[in-house]
Amino acid sequence: KQWYQRRVRGETGFCKQPLPLVVFFIQLALNFAWVLIFGKAHDLLGGAIEILVLWVAIVATMVLFFRVKKWTALPLFPYLVWVTFATCLSWSIWSLNRDNPNI
Repeated sequence: KQWYQRRVRGETGFCKQPLPLVVFFIQLALNFAWVLIFGKAHDLLGGAIEILVLWVAIVATMVLFFRVKKWTALPLFPYLVWVTFATCLSWSIWSLNRDNPNI
């Protein structure tokens, strides 16, 4: 019963440590921004730079989640793998088309 009361009052987990959730929502906004920069605005270099920032934010989120509860970082691992692949693609697309700004 004591464990349940501590959970409900927010004395443990993410309620006591809001920074991981703040960083999570920042990386979520960065994810949305990449779609707008790379896909909508066709800014290849801006998208490539932005996705690197997103990758760092995902790693930071995973580290912060791990510090709260070890298992909470695990569901973000496939997302990190996907963003790593998308980062490689973004940089490749930019490097192959840097002389053609009309893409």
